Amino acid sequence: MHKLILYSAPGCHLCEKASYEVEMCLSDVELQLVQVNIHTDPELLREYGTSIPVLFVPVTKQRLLWPFDRLDVLRLLE
Repeated sequence: MHKLILYSAPGCHLCEKASYEVEMCLSDVELQLVQVNIHTDPELLREYGTSIPVLFVPVTKQRLLWPFDRLDVLRLLE
């Protein structure tokens, strides 16, 4: 099973919205959503500190920056 990574931070209301949008897309595909707290890694914090939430697809190395919705997520997964 492939995974998607949602770079986020605790207490981020936009990250919660992004997680919801992504999870609504996962019911039809075999992917796992992994949320990564950028505050646990200085490099992630430096790279995504002002951009979260960010959805990352490790297999294709594609990123989707906020704001995005379900349609954007589905396009990314095509």
